[in-house]
Amino acid sequence: MNQSQPSVKRTGFYPASARDYLEPLQFFKGWVDHLMFCDLNVSPVNRAKIEELRETIRLQGLPEASFVLGDALTALACIKPVDVFLVRRDSNGEGGSGLVLLHAERIRLVLKVIKPGGLLVTDKPNGYLWLTRMLSGKSPLYPVDERTLFLSPSQPWAESGLYSVTVN
Repeated sequence: MNQSQPSVKRTGFYPASARDYLEPLQFFKGWVDHLMFCDLNVSPVNRAKIEELRETIRLQGLPEASFVLGDALTALACIKPVDVFLVRRDSNGEGGSGLVLLHAERIRLVLKVIKPGGLLVTDKPNGYLWLTRMLSGKSPLYPVDERTLFLSPSQPWAESGLYSVTVN
């Protein structure tokens, strides 16, 4: 019996996603084959909504989607390394997760699950001072232990207020 190896898929992870599904799938078409959404309190409302999303994915040729209902910090300890990691529209305020995933106190957890050469995609508020300094040209590199972050040469999501950071 000859068992073939499953094909390696490019994966993405989006913690604290709430119900933000379709746009990230559209953003990452061609960048990932599978996008995992994670939220502590929110998942697709019902089976009909999941089926509707699956049909949209099929019609638009979008990445596969899966959903983790649970704590993003626990998920970070369990998932395999990903090619793309998305953090956007999250805050410490009401309605936000309060996870501060890209702040100095937590960024190491995030970087552990991003493959070398992978992308960290975020908006300016979630990038804190390190992203502001990169964008201004004051500090093109952000070293974190043995990893180094720098603005990706290509910025395909800039019109949507998202910045691509390469993680080496």
